[in-house]
Amino acid sequence: MNTPGSSWVVLLRAVAGIQIAMVALNLSLVHVLGLNDGLTRWPASARELFVIHLLCISLMVYGLAAWGAVESA
Repeated sequence: MNTPGSSWVVLLRAVAGIQIAMVALNLSLVHVLGLNDGLTRWPASARELFVIHLLCISLMVYGLAAWGAVESA
């Protein structure tokens, strides 16, 4: 059985924290890499698809990280 101090619970919480940090990095990656100028030259439909894909991936990873952190508690 997993107790709050067991190594599995600590590992799950650490992984959840790393995933949340990855979401923050993923959402800011366009600005960090300076892709704003390149994206403005793309057609509007491609930009919209890029943004929706970025948000879907980020929200999915964030949701899994939050669920994993809650389940380990």
